[in-house]
Amino acid sequence: MGYRVAVCEDEAALREQLCALCGEILTDLKVEHEIRDYCSAEELESEIKAGEQFQLLCLDIVLPDKSGMDLALEMRERDEKTEILFITGSTEYLLKGYEARPIRYLLKPVDRQQLEQALKTALKLWGRPDSISFRIGNKSYMVPLQEILYVESVNHGSMFHLENEERFFWLPLSQAERLLPPEQFCRCHKSFLVNMKQIREADGRQLLLANGCRVDVGMRYAADFKERFVRFLNN
Repeated sequence: MGYRVAVCEDEAALREQLCALCGEILTDLKVEHEIRDYCSAEELESEIKAGEQFQLLCLDIVLPDKSGMDLALEMRERDEKTEILFITGSTEYLLKGYEARPIRYLLKPVDRQQLEQALKTALKLWGRPDSISFRIGNKSYMVPLQEILYVESVNHGSMFHLENEERFFWLPLSQAERLLPPEQFCRCHKSFLVNMKQIREADGRQLLLANGCRVDVGMRYAADFKERFVRFLNN
């Protein structure tokens, strides 16, 4: 089946251009693919509910009736794996769209080079593992990456704060840091590793996460964290 992309854009000419560009780029990257086009969020949503699966949704934000933003936010409530790429003619939606955790925003008219970079990022994320696994003594453990909010150093071990539970392992935070993918997890404090996909607000001193909890940013780590978080948002 290969890599499946849905392009949702109400302007026929732009929709055709986006599909063509995505196809050219994926062909050049030697990625087997299928691209489906939709003229409304309702049409795409109906197919997804009927069982269609995509690795990437290219969504125009401003659409007739239901917006691409609304579709993306609803998708994120039940789906963390499908990547979202916003296409927009304005920067006014950037703050709200952050909640949907898109890989990138592209401004119209879409630049081919920027689209190629976005697709490369999406493909890299597509190939990432869904969980980390490790052994402690004679026991093996597995933790789903998407459920991790942050990891905290506790009594020389690591407390994994997950969406629905907490799990403690006799694993130093430095070792947990080596296990987690660096493009998604970052040390923000001597006691904390944070999943950047779970951050909703960052003010330089504290991070507000998806579940409403707050994590401190240490002065020693602030500059490096800011640089990596900006890189994460732009990739």
